[in-house]
Amino acid sequence: MNEGESLTAYEEEWLDVEGNLVSGELLISHLSTISSASSNQSICLSSDDLKTVLEINNFRPKDSTKVTLQKKAVTKKNQLKQIPTSRKQSQPTKVLAKSLDVVCSNSQISNASYAEKVQVLDWHHKNGTDQTKTCEHFKNIFPQLRIKKPLLSKWLKAKDSICEKHQQSSHNATKQIQTVSYPKVEAALSEWMTQAIHYGLPVSGEILKEKWQDFARLGRIPSEEWLKLSSGWLESFKNQHQICVFRKHSEAASVDITVVESEIVRMQEITKDYELKDIFNMDKTGLFYSMPPDVGLAFKATHGVKSDKTWMTIALTCNPDGSKKKPPLFIGKSKKPQCFKGHTANYYNYQHYKH
Repeated sequence: MNEGESLTAYEEEWLDVEGNLVSGELLISHLSTISSASSNQSICLSSDDLKTVLEINNFRPKDSTKVTLQKKAVTKKNQLKQIPTSRKQSQPTKVLAKSLDVVCSNSQISNASYAEKVQVLDWHHKNGTDQTKTCEHFKNIFPQLRIKKPLLSKWLKAKDSICEKHQQSSHNATKQIQTVSYPKVEAALSEWMTQAIHYGLPVSGEILKEKWQDFARLGRIPSEEWLKLSSGWLESFKNQHQICVFRKHSEAASVDITVVESEIVRMQEITKDYELKDIFNMDKTGLFYSMPPDVGLAFKATHGVKSDKTWMTIALTCNPDGSKKKPPLFIGKSKKPQCFKGHTANYYNYQHYKH
């Protein structure tokens, strides 16, 4: 300091710990309060005072002694309590002890995490790269780090390494080990699904939940200990076994685009003299009420299988502006279906005809 050189991070820490002569200053203050005596009068010092005298005599930094600041602060407080004082100086000592408590409470230094280092470095580069300004900015934000120029310079030199380690620690923090509550049940469920897909059976999320309960019963697991089988469990099971939703395709219908375009022109010519409310379009569709769904869960995309194609025709009629809709027309195989229970189709507000 006398030569005008900047202090290193270790030197600053040493000044805060071993180089802190608060005890020596207290001893000198104590000696100065003693009345002037003759040269042949001796002064009695306590063991702590003698220890402080030796510390002053051997005052120099030691590399081999590295004591934590928290332990050093507690030692200072104990030394302060053991210094004998007269009645006249009791009040100044209390004030000094109070200020020492404040210093001790704020003297704990914590190691900066990689996230804190990255935050400091990012702010430093975004706000002019002024080290003094950066240290002052984070003085109150991270008081436990006691960020100063030497420490900040050290971080700046190792910026790439700090950022890389921060990314690695963040990536490792997001990794979670997934545990299976009932591995035998889920193994049986996975095996059942493999067989179901092999035989072309459609599999859905609800079916998986039902089968899980079936295997839990076979495993004699009490019902009160069953999993809730929520949507989260289903997604976790699908991700664990790489199950996705696939649509099973059959042969694609072929459409002649040329015929469609010519028919559009012909229909426009026919309906040009009518209002929209007077134009009706009827379209029929097939209701395959016995056909299983063509979308299901599977380990990979599979081809479709032949399904029950029992069906009935439904004709729907309405005008373009939607102001009028005709009752739906059903064309089935029975003149009086058993489900009508003796009533006609008009009773249920629709029309029904037999093939």
